[in-house]
Amino acid sequence: MVSVIIPNYNHAPYLQQRIESVLNQTFRDFELIILDDCSGDNSREMIERYRNHPKVSAIVYNEQNSGSVFKQWKKGIEMASGDYVWIAESDDYASADLLETLHARMQENPALGIVYCDSNIVSASGECEARTFGSWRNEWLKMDKWSRDYTNSGKTEIRENLLQMCTINNASAVLFRKEALVKANPFELNLRYTGDWFVYLKTCLNWDIAYVNKPMNFYREHQANSFKKSRNNSTFIREYFLIFDWVLRHIEGYPRKDILKMFFNHTRHALLKGFDEQRRKIYKELAARNPALFARMIVHNVVFPIKERVYGRQ
Repeated sequence: MVSVIIPNYNHAPYLQQRIESVLNQTFRDFELIILDDCSGDNSREMIERYRNHPKVSAIVYNEQNSGSVFKQWKKGIEMASGDYVWIAESDDYASADLLETLHARMQENPALGIVYCDSNIVSASGECEARTFGSWRNEWLKMDKWSRDYTNSGKTEIRENLLQMCTINNASAVLFRKEALVKANPFELNLRYTGDWFVYLKTCLNWDIAYVNKPMNFYREHQANSFKKSRNNSTFIREYFLIFDWVLRHIEGYPRKDILKMFFNHTRHALLKGFDEQRRKIYKELAARNPALFARMIVHNVVFPIKERVYGRQ
């Protein structure tokens, strides 16, 4: 059985399409868990319409906002009774064959911890872009990897692509093996913006991954997407530091200098923009966690702007 988790926060305009796209899946062996993180819109009214649906096994409303969708992920996974987990983000939707296709692929190989598909990109109003995430990744990374199905060792996937950036762009496109999630315990760092990337990294450390080159997920891009609001704040810097600190301790077979280069690329443009009390506390935490990495980060972000001015943007 598949446990489908919808973690919602203020996505009332999209909830009906999201929930209906789950309930209309051709694969029928699933339960639906709906979690609302103290929404301030009319989400509860929309959710209550499905209270008595036979596929809905639980509806939970938080009395206070948790501050992180990944806390909702964790709660849903702990409630899940299925062997597989689909985290269906509340502002996205799916084609009717997503679960059937991804579940069949998962069943073929007991070593798989993650199976994901390509995603269409749609606007807030539902207009679909010409490019999919797969074509965007191929163009950005100058390769054709996402033009066909593939299966890969998780550790190889990390070294090839997943360490560079979060190449699984949307959780709604992913089917997890619950056993893999539980054993990975990927919520230890208490991340707000980059928790999905850490989930994929930790899961792939011990499990294989497969990709289906069919856009069965519809990712809704709008201004309320949490990642859009994160790029230049100190919390974002903290999270990348914690992830790369973990990477340096656990990922073998990848040159340390290349890992550091990727880390600096992620953090250099936001690090020194202001210095307030929040940033001072975060820097203190990071310096205590990994003094050497923190010192290199600071030095790099002082030196790099000087090099840019002297030699031009690199």
